[in-house]
Amino acid sequence: MLKALYDADLAEEDVILAWAGKTDAAAILGLDANATKDMRRAAAPFVSWLEVRFMHCASAVCTCECASVCTCVLVRARVC
Repeated sequence: MLKALYDADLAEEDVILAWAGKTDAAAILGLDANATKDMRRAAAPFVSWLEVRFMHCASAVCTCECASVCTCVLVRARVC
């Protein structure tokens, strides 16, 4: 679900990463913490991928081979 929101440009990298890093997000939203554990577990591979891409692209210049279509925050295109 997060990847679909991300691919449709409905959720930004920094928002997804902030949610993933916020351990009390369930309480803030009034949700059951046990129910959200499954969601976090399912989202973990995508969040990990996003963290790597986000860190890779934190500099002003993208260094991947296909810089013109990099997922860099500054470029906002699709995966190489």
